Amino acid sequence: MRLDLRKLKADKKKNFEERLDFISRYVEWLKKTPNAEWSKQQNVVINQFLTTRKRRANPA
Repeated sequence: MRLDLRKLKADKKKNFEERLDFISRYVEWLKKTPNAEWSKQQNVVINQFLTTRKRRANPA
C-alpha cells in the first residue's frame, strides 16, 4: 500500500478548516442561545456519555 503524502496533507488541512468552521458556528450559537437552552442540551450529552461509560464498565 502506498501513501500519497500530498493527499494526506490536503485532507489534514480540510479537516482543520472544518473544525474551525464548526467551532465558529458553535460559538455563534452559544452567544445567541439562552443559557437555560444550551445547558439543557449539554446535560443530555453528558448524561448519555455517563450512561455509555457505565454500560461499558459493567456489561450485562
